[in-house]
Amino acid sequence: MFTTRVQQWVRRHAQHLAGWLGGLPVTPNQLTVAGMLVVFVGAGLVATGHLLPAGIVLSVVAFFDLVDGALARPTRRSHPYGHFLVSTTTRCAHDAISTCLAASTLRK
Repeated sequence: MFTTRVQQWVRRHAQHLAGWLGGLPVTPNQLTVAGMLVVFVGAGLVATGHLLPAGIVLSVVAFFDLVDGALARPTRRSHPYGHFLVSTTTRCAHDAISTCLAASTLRK
């Protein structure tokens, strides 16, 4: 479980990054889909047995998973289906990681 201090640190940095991204023509939904695609890359690394690079990729993308919401709230770029998109892409990302982890285990 994260401590309050860690949560505040992560939230502050996510908001800082979202503030920077707010000046670019990037939507929260684009960040969500891009994050899912990067998770697929990490899952592919898991499937091929490259666990350290996979861990690094998945750790970085986990932080960026917070940024889409941090971008949507202050810039008012949210869409009615945004929550549905986030939950769907998160499910796909988790399934990809699980499937590739199983494939990696079965390869051995």
